[in-house]
Amino acid sequence: MKKSKILLSSKSALLFFALCLSSFSYAQTSWSTEAENADEISKGDVRAGEGSVSGGQFVGGLDKGGYIRFTNVNVSETGMYRMFVDYITMDKRSFYVKINGQQSNFRNWETTGGWNGSGNPSVRTMYFLISLNEGSNTIEVGGQADKNSPAFDKIGFAKEAVTATTSWEAEDFDDFSDNVTKNQGAGSVSGQLVGDVNAVRMIRYNSIYVPNTGKYNLTLQYANADPTRGISIKVNNENTYQMICDQVTANWNGSGDPSVLTQSVLIDLFKGINSLEIAGYAVGGGNQFAPNMDKFTLAIDKPVSISLQEKLSFTLKPNPVSDQLTISGESEINRVEVYDLYGRLIVDEAIAGLNDYTLPAGNWLKGMYTLRVKTNQTTETYKVIKK
Repeated sequence: MKKSKILLSSKSALLFFALCLSSFSYAQTSWSTEAENADEISKGDVRAGEGSVSGGQFVGGLDKGGYIRFTNVNVSETGMYRMFVDYITMDKRSFYVKINGQQSNFRNWETTGGWNGSGNPSVRTMYFLISLNEGSNTIEVGGQADKNSPAFDKIGFAKEAVTATTSWEAEDFDDFSDNVTKNQGAGSVSGQLVGDVNAVRMIRYNSIYVPNTGKYNLTLQYANADPTRGISIKVNNENTYQMICDQVTANWNGSGDPSVLTQSVLIDLFKGINSLEIAGYAVGGGNQFAPNMDKFTLAIDKPVSISLQEKLSFTLKPNPVSDQLTISGESEINRVEVYDLYGRLIVDEAIAGLNDYTLPAGNWLKGMYTLRVKTNQTTETYKVIKK
């Protein structure tokens, strides 16, 4: 039997190859690259690495505003991704990660053995959640304007089926102030205790994911021998809540009885990634220090479901939106706020008592947004999808 042959012209073959390549790129749900492969390097430079440095090179000198930027990073699905950053530094240094213009700040607690990958460990890794849009994305990693940055070896991400954040150790923070401490606990302490947080020294968690907008019970397990201590919780750089920890334990390190205690406060979170900044809070004129913090837990109290929007006062059309979103209702609108998936305020419009308002949305990135409509009597929360 003769085998049939399929003949393609050179032009057709190139087209077929391009289509296959395009399909492969579109299906991408993970990505990694060397830092020195950035599309743009500002202020920093490529340096020779040693030890476990990937590819034998890294990017250093990104202090005080320097950055590496990767453009046209394509993924096939909008959603949550687990990102990693491989870094080199002998100091505790700050850096930022900017995804499609939205910035989060981080600081490494663990250091490496040398400045160029020599020593032990050669390289360390930080992990955190990011949100990416279907299609092209821009990722930028760099030094904050007034601080020195670690050097960067490699970055990447992978799609992750994210589950709701229900608990985490206090010591697993993403960012922190100078003089914050971690100390081994005793008794019923889960891991380490975070201490020396006060009104101007904070710890920050950037990857608190919840599946629904709503009210959540945040519970802190702590050791505290001073009844005048508490914590202040700033959510998504906006709303601040206070937790009073006036019940005391036997000792500061969890030894004795009681070893640890718990206290809770009700906070508002948005569907998606939220940030929590924890600082000290003075109870009754105390010293503004926080208790020694051990562990946090989070539980839904009252979700705000998209399905409940039919019962709310305003209609939003069209939703999903591409260019303009019209908000209509019987009550007069005083203010409209829009928050992205990270909980960051991107629109804040004061409105002079209108019943109908058209909100420009053409420059929003694709994805899910939370919209708040405020009147004289109420504040109502809606979900908006930008297509």
